[in-house]
Amino acid sequence: WNTLVSGSKRWVLFPPEVEAHQVFRTESATSLSEDLADSASHWLHHCYPNVDELAASKCIDFVQHPGETVYVPNGWWHNVVNLEFSIAVTQNF
Repeated sequence: WNTLVSGSKRWVLFPPEVEAHQVFRTESATSLSEDLADSASHWLHHCYPNVDELAASKCIDFVQHPGETVYVPNGWWHNVVNLEFSIAVTQNF
């Protein structure tokens, strides 16, 4: 879970049945490993627009605001980008 104290975060989540090749795609990448090596921000700007249609239909995309708690179920692909300076309390199980 992640509870945001201040700032804002953009979250993109995909369920476990979505496969890596469906979410790690760019027009310029020559290999999957090239996309995997980049930052969360790079993925959001370069891979996310190229996510395949089936994966996109299962995607959950939202902005977290102060006071909100996000729980990411086990096995879910997720990407998080701070939209501004942010402070959060988090716990991984």
